[in-house]
Amino acid sequence: MEDNNEVSKNIETEEKKFNKRLGRFSINVVLIIATIMLIFLFIASLLYTAYFKNAWIGEYNEGIYYENDNVFLNIIYCVIFIFAVWGISKLLKKVNLKIASIISIIIIGILCFTWINFVQAPVKSDQNQVLICAKEFAKNRFGLLEGQGYFYMHPLQLGCVLGMELIIRIIHTYSWIAMQRVNILFLMAIVYVIMKITKKVYKSDSTNKILNLLLISCLIIPLFSIVVYGNIYGLLFALLAVFFLMKYYENRKIRYILLIPFSLSISIILKSNYEIVMIAIVISLLLDLINKFNWKTLITILVILVMFSVSYPLVYKFVEYRSGIEVNDGIPMIAYVAMSIQEPLETRNSGWYHDGKNVEMLYPENNFDSEATNQASKQIIKQRLKEFLNSPDKMRDFYIDKIASTWIEPAFQTLWWAEPAEEFKNLEENNPDYIEYISNNGVLLDIFHGETQMKLLKYLDVVEITVFGMSLLSVLISIKNKSIDYKNVLLLLVFVGGFLFHIMWETKCIYVIPYYIMLIPSAADGIDKLGNFICNKFKKVRE
Repeated sequence: MEDNNEVSKNIETEEKKFNKRLGRFSINVVLIIATIMLIFLFIASLLYTAYFKNAWIGEYNEGIYYENDNVFLNIIYCVIFIFAVWGISKLLKKVNLKIASIISIIIIGILCFTWINFVQAPVKSDQNQVLICAKEFAKNRFGLLEGQGYFYMHPLQLGCVLGMELIIRIIHTYSWIAMQRVNILFLMAIVYVIMKITKKVYKSDSTNKILNLLLISCLIIPLFSIVVYGNIYGLLFALLAVFFLMKYYENRKIRYILLIPFSLSISIILKSNYEIVMIAIVISLLLDLINKFNWKTLITILVILVMFSVSYPLVYKFVEYRSGIEVNDGIPMIAYVAMSIQEPLETRNSGWYHDGKNVEMLYPENNFDSEATNQASKQIIKQRLKEFLNSPDKMRDFYIDKIASTWIEPAFQTLWWAEPAEEFKNLEENNPDYIEYISNNGVLLDIFHGETQMKLLKYLDVVEITVFGMSLLSVLISIKNKSIDYKNVLLLLVFVGGFLFHIMWETKCIYVIPYYIMLIPSAADGIDKLGNFICNKFKKVRE
């Protein structure tokens, strides 16, 4: 009997060891993939800077070009920036972390408010379509759902429309400036949640203080504030889901079985790209199950999958109930893959929306038939893959351009989104005050097209190189020290997922801002470790 018990214990011990090794192996795979991606981004951003071709009223040019950088100067600037951030964080050593965090959040809020009111940027492109529809929904008018227009082709945007409609009803105004000011509250909340997550991942006050400084100095969050779209709303709920998962790992309380799926579902309804966060969370929960079976973990996974599967149908049914208009299935997802793999036109970059066989051309060409569009998309993909197989150099150049144009534009398209473009030709009649404000504002014009823009982009380029480089350092140290496990790898896992997703999918700089923001905590950890290492070496030399 004792022998049987001992055998049973040995089997259980071996099983635990195997599960632990499997979990460690899985985390190392994620970290190694993240390392490869960060090496590419770090080197690319060190060697080149991506710029948007100038656009102004009458020109709607979403194309990027590259300029060679002075690598030596870039390194010097980054070293100065890194040690300035690290040094200031040490000066704040005696400042309470909560006070420092509150001050940082307030500063970010002030920067957002200042930028929004200074630039007064009208929303454009898909943002404008969604905002107009939300205004109409708030008036209980649903005519935009009829015919074969934007929402006939893009029903996934209806979740974002409902979110904006709710905001409009709360603030009682349709002004785009008011909607941008609402963004400030969301962005301040996003910063707060990132700080909470960073504290749990790295368990260091000094890392969090560096994070505070990076979030302020990177300027991407204030520049992002003029975007009235599901990206910002959905990011808050996606980060809340990550935070709730980390809380669940701490105490295994039942309430997180609902809080995690609820937050995820809201984020995905507002912006479908946050399915990437859902996949990352499910992977983490599966690794938790492998480590040790827990019925709460299993139920959480099931609830996430169920809520995800019903979220879009519920949105569509709700819209149909209110409007009395049937919601179309829309453009099949594979059409976006087909568009993202085509040869770019002269004014656009690889994988971007363009004027060729884009999704809004392919779908009508196939009589708004999803199955026919599906087949046509497969043919485009098949033909393009043949071209890549016959010319590997072409495939290499295509994907290098696609990745670089997505990730190494220092402002991540935010300045481009802020300036007027082709669709505002009628502003001279509809909003002459805005045209006069723009025309007479020399500082703003200089930010859009002058020397000030180049200086701002150079600064943002230094910050970007620093974020990629210090994140890479943090990941390498984590691999060496085995300091990250499935419970706190989520932000890096989401970054990996976002990177891979936009290799396969339509891409734009603006789309990857959430993943860039999620890298900043690891960059803060890298700066903290590098600063402490050099400081300790210097002390030893002195001794």
